[in-house]
Amino acid sequence: MPPAERHDQDRPDARRSDRHADRAVQWITSEGARTLAHELRATHDAVLVGIGTVLHDNPRLTVRLVDGPDPLRVVADTSLRIPLDSYLFGRAAGAHHLPGSTVGVGRAGQGDREMRGARHVRISTGAGLDLDDALGRLGQLGIRSVMVEGGAGIVTSLLRARLVDRLVCASRR
Repeated sequence: MPPAERHDQDRPDARRSDRHADRAVQWITSEGARTLAHELRATHDAVLVGIGTVLHDNPRLTVRLVDGPDPLRVVADTSLRIPLDSYLFGRAAGAHHLPGSTVGVGRAGQGDREMRGARHVRISTGAGLDLDDALGRLGQLGIRSVMVEGGAGIVTSLLRARLVDRLVCASRR
């Protein structure tokens, strides 16, 4: 299982949502914190977020502020709710989508996302997504390190399950 690292700077990509055209981007962390997030992305094999983060923030989860490779972008989503116009489908690096095996997870919409570069990986569920299984599956795919950018639900679950190996926090200054 790859080590999981949590980087916290209030919101992935350190900005308020720009998914909707009528919302302006508003940075809520410092330039240094944003650069740190990109440095961390460049040094990890994958970056993991929950579907709530994708729906609210529409993050890119790519490396743009420093030189380095884009990590594999992984979304924990049990209901295939990633919008087809998501930034996650906008770059050649592709995105992995980790749906659970809960009732209601079907094949509807899966093909459209795969055509845009997403790969679906089935993960065990119970009272929620089995994150230990998810990290193990990523390890089977050759992922050696995972940076977790959010949101609150997935971060809390990883911390409670003691699956976080390192915690990095950045201030707004």
